[in-house]
Amino acid sequence: MRNRLLQLIGIIVVLVMTAACTAYSDSGYEVVYSLESQHRQDAIDLKGELHEERPTIAMVAKSASPYFSYAEEGAREAARQAGIEVTFDSPRMPGAEQQIEVVEQLIRKDVDVIAISAIDPEKLIPVLVKAQNQGIRVITWDSDTMLKGREFFINQVETEVLGRHLMDNMAQAMGEKGKFVVLGESRTDTYASELLKWIQTQCDENYPHMMLVEHAGDIKGLLGNRDDIGGILELHSIDHATAAKAVKEAGQSGKVKVTGLYAPSMIRNYLHDGLVQKATLWSPKKLGYVTVMLANDLLSGRYPTDGQDVPGAGSIRMLGNTVIMDEPIDFTRENVDQYDF
Repeated sequence: MRNRLLQLIGIIVVLVMTAACTAYSDSGYEVVYSLESQHRQDAIDLKGELHEERPTIAMVAKSASPYFSYAEEGAREAARQAGIEVTFDSPRMPGAEQQIEVVEQLIRKDVDVIAISAIDPEKLIPVLVKAQNQGIRVITWDSDTMLKGREFFINQVETEVLGRHLMDNMAQAMGEKGKFVVLGESRTDTYASELLKWIQTQCDENYPHMMLVEHAGDIKGLLGNRDDIGGILELHSIDHATAAKAVKEAGQSGKVKVTGLYAPSMIRNYLHDGLVQKATLWSPKKLGYVTVMLANDLLSGRYPTDGQDVPGAGSIRMLGNTVIMDEPIDFTRENVDQYDF
């Protein structure tokens, strides 16, 4: 009897242990902490961070000048509002070759967008095409390239409107008669050559008693050798009052009228002194701002459209694949102190 009881107890113990093992096998071992799971979570977090990495828009200027510094201010303001990264580069020395090297560096960095104010419309094409072939979006601003070098161009002011407007200002200053020269024109600069074309057109169509005189060399030498020049229209001295200084040194202040493209902060004193009759420009800060905003839209698959409202900058116009940002602004001795760029 006792032996049977012991056998029964033994059987019960075996059954209980078997059941426990079965239950353990079915439920498995619960892992409370594992390096593997932590690594997996870290990988997920890292992927999330990479996914949220902010795109980089690389702005490339022609030179390190006050004009482009104002454009950079606008670009960085737009970057803060849009939550993106912006870099702003310029060649150490002005020249197409130096600007090409800047673009090569940006290609190696694999930026998302290159927005360039082109020094030369043709020489930059191979490196800009190279950037596009590597998946980098390319647009131009301030100064354009040939069409195949970019997707669209952000023009500060419609070229025809500005060219004709500059001619009107020159004519007004000279009383619509006399000979004048255009200082700073460049046949290799698309924007300047287009402006010159419309200046000449407006002169031919509307001012029969005025004549555009071609010149080469130093403007001081021209004023010293000729006494029939009544006006200088300056295109490429936004940051340097070359014509005003030459007129002053030649002792011809008042006799030779000066107008052109100038930043108000640079030309202010010359306007007050009467050495410059009228200056014209646009807002470079707004140009930088609009460029970054439209570049960011491009990364989201949105191309600029006619009448589009750019938050913080107003509406834009489109002429083909060219963005028209604004209308020209004239600065005189009466209003120049209202502007801070």
